[in-house]
Amino acid sequence: MTSLKSDTDTFISGIFADIDAKNAEGFASRLSENARMRIGSQDPIFGPAAVVEGLSGFFQMIKALQHETVEVWEDGDTLIVESEVTYTRLDDSQITVPAVSILRRGPERIDDYRIFIDLGPVFA
Repeated sequence: MTSLKSDTDTFISGIFADIDAKNAEGFASRLSENARMRIGSQDPIFGPAAVVEGLSGFFQMIKALQHETVEVWEDGDTLIVESEVTYTRLDDSQITVPAVSILRRGPERIDDYRIFIDLGPVFA
């Protein structure tokens, strides 16, 4: 029997694996057709196609990224994930910044994904 925590950890690991591989299409395949995504103070974007476009542009501005999950909280269909994200800049220097992601799962896919992060140090 698989525990709920194990299922949640696998779910989050899959999301972060797509993002860390800079696989915008793979990540977007986890979103519902009407999904909303917001990163930091940027305007929200809606739907998988817009997410692919937005993430693809962002991924071109960095060389790599790696998520390390710190803590996960779950309440019904909502997950709150605290993480440390290490960014490799185009000049190969690295910086790690804290982030919190809040996501709401719909019946089949993610309906809402919000990332609270300060990207200023990444581009300083």
